[in-house]
Amino acid sequence: MVVAGAIWMFAGPVTSGPLYDATVHSVFLGFTLAMIMAHAPVIFPAVIRKPLPYRPAFYIPVALLHLSLVLRILVGDLRDIPVMVQWGGVVNIVAVLLFVVLAAASVVRGTGEAKKRSLGATGATA
Repeated sequence: MVVAGAIWMFAGPVTSGPLYDATVHSVFLGFTLAMIMAHAPVIFPAVIRKPLPYRPAFYIPVALLHLSLVLRILVGDLRDIPVMVQWGGVVNIVAVLLFVVLAAASVVRGTGEAKKRSLGATGATA
């Protein structure tokens, strides 16, 4: 949001070109998608009816997403280097897919306590 606000503050409302691209991507990827990732452990269980245990690895896609936005916006858009915009887009996709994979793996893996209880109930040993 800071990037979009700074662009509008210094360049005024933009409706096309690299500054528009930078504004749109900083809001919808940098803010909105990052908030979805940050709130996933609360939102997803309400939607999929399964717990999504927090894992420290969830920081990896968020960091990758912001790194890709730096590449895309600060290098690609603001310096008008189209190949960096493309590479930033590729890394955006990788970050989102990595988040989906990590979230799915976390749901499947579940919490350690639930597995321990189910193993104890069946008489199996860990």
